[in-house]
Amino acid sequence: MRPAHDQDLPMSTFIDPVPQDVADPTTDYPANAFAFRYVLPALLETPGRRLLEIGVGQGAALSVFTDSGFEMSGFDIDHACVVQTQNQAIALGLDAERFTHGDLREPASYRSICTEGRFDGIVAMGVLPHIADKESSIRNLFDLTEPGGQVFIEFRNLLFAMSTFNRFTHSMFMDELLHEVSGPVRDAVDHELASRLRMDVPGSVARSADAGDDILETFDNPLTVPALFADAGFDDVRVHYFHYHAGMPYLQSEDPDAFRRADVALEDDSSGWRGMFLASAFVIHARRPATSSSDAR
Repeated sequence: MRPAHDQDLPMSTFIDPVPQDVADPTTDYPANAFAFRYVLPALLETPGRRLLEIGVGQGAALSVFTDSGFEMSGFDIDHACVVQTQNQAIALGLDAERFTHGDLREPASYRSICTEGRFDGIVAMGVLPHIADKESSIRNLFDLTEPGGQVFIEFRNLLFAMSTFNRFTHSMFMDELLHEVSGPVRDAVDHELASRLRMDVPGSVARSADAGDDILETFDNPLTVPALFADAGFDDVRVHYFHYHAGMPYLQSEDPDAFRRADVALEDDSSGWRGMFLASAFVIHARRPATSSSDAR
């Protein structure tokens, strides 16, 4: 067992990651910041400050977590992103060698950052939507997590399509809900939906810009994903919704200010269920049991 340090003591306050200009519709929507507003307090409630970020991107989250006392390491599948994160680490006075190339699907690729043991917390934003074999990757997450540690893993919300009224709604009905229904019925529903929905949005060009032409981008069901974490050995599995949309996304251009304010207000939703349909993303928050049969791994 590694020794405890002052930095392991729980902290009662944190720096809010949501920017002051969040209501300005001319700025990018800070979706991850709203996720981190949930993640940070959960991490700070428990001792242990060794944090791993999978999918470091350009290093935008480094200051969010290090300013709250976390010792960060990370990896990314994109070599260019690793370089950018290393530069950001240097600018913040951090050890750039803690950030390296790695692929969650290949444990050997990130072995170099595990020399000090498992991690008290793991954050992965925008990673699992691009992985087809989620089961094995979640098992790898379990192996990276210190007993008693927590993971916060982002997924794109399949059920959000129920409120978008666009081609994703059509896909939800035809491919997920009615895929086993007889041909004539499917044809009738297909025709009816196509006549009522905005089948032109979002355009394929926009989707390619988000994900890359050759990169898988999946949507996942928040009702079924928790079981994947339980099967991997995690417990206390919870779903936290974020990146809310007050109405169909294609309407936002009609009144950007009003829609932005409404979107931001919904991020504080406490109903426990509205996010299932109004949020385009969710975080799985799960804990590795403090003791388990897998601790020897």
